[in-house]
Amino acid sequence: MNGPPGTAMRPPTGLRGLPGTAMRQGTAAQRPGSRAGALGPLNTNVQVADRPVTQQGMMGMKMANQGPGRQVADRSYYMGELRKKCDEMTKEIAKMQSETEQYNKDNQTYTQQERKYESLIKEVRKLQGDFADLNLIVDKSRTKTDPQDIAAAYQMLKARNDQDSVKLDGVFSERREKEDDIKQVEQQIREVQMKAEEKLNTLSQEQRMQYAQLQDDYSRLEADIEQKLTTYDNLCRQVAKFEQSLQQEPNKQRMNSLQDQMQQLLARKRDLEAAANKPVLSEAEQREQLLQQVKDDNAHIATLTRNVEGVDKRIVQAQKELDAFEAGGGGGGG
Repeated sequence: MNGPPGTAMRPPTGLRGLPGTAMRQGTAAQRPGSRAGALGPLNTNVQVADRPVTQQGMMGMKMANQGPGRQVADRSYYMGELRKKCDEMTKEIAKMQSETEQYNKDNQTYTQQERKYESLIKEVRKLQGDFADLNLIVDKSRTKTDPQDIAAAYQMLKARNDQDSVKLDGVFSERREKEDDIKQVEQQIREVQMKAEEKLNTLSQEQRMQYAQLQDDYSRLEADIEQKLTTYDNLCRQVAKFEQSLQQEPNKQRMNSLQDQMQQLLARKRDLEAAANKPVLSEAEQREQLLQQVKDDNAHIATLTRNVEGVDKRIVQAQKELDAFEAGGGGGGG
């Protein structure tokens, strides 16, 4: 046969070139003087090179696993795999717990360090202020400033700081009062909204739809009004800007001045023409004309005085109405 020999033709392990376990001599055969020593002489030709040296040294070859392994995964197999996974999860949970504890410790340490840092910052700022005061004292001493002047400046600054502290306390008190007022107003708004919702619940479906439509119309109109107010404000700003730019123009200023001068000259011209066109009157006629002009002027002055008094009364009345309106609006807003 030209092919390789089959498994049945291979020599057994004990008959191969390597000395197998079956051909090894016992320990008693290797001892001199024993009965087993007669089985073979001590100078037996043993070829050590015939035994291969593996990566494990002289301990022998590492035999591969025999057989195809587990063929049927029964209950014990899955229980073993489940125990392995449970052990792995337990180890991972313990690791995560350890990391969590370390994180909490680090967080507490960070919080403590942050508080310590804030306290140190305050202390440093206080020391910086003291250092600045000492430097000021040294500078004043070098310039031979009277200590009484320094004390007077200190008292003045202290009084100013006290006044500012009082004002600041007043501002905080006012702010607290305003916040309380705002909370009360918000509470009132919530109560009004709740009452409105209760009333809405009593309405019919048609009335609710009508109310929702009115709310949509109100929102749309409010947005439209807001947009138009914004446009109006923009136009007012543009007009003010253009007027300011026109007033800054030198030609415009000169034209306004020339127009004023022209109006004054025309008025003077009319007065001169009227005086020139008057007929020549006698002394008695001139006296009578002057008396009549004085009477007319007095009557005109009296009329103006009455008008001014009427305007003053109207201003006072309008101011009273404005104060009453503001008082009523303030009461309604609170």
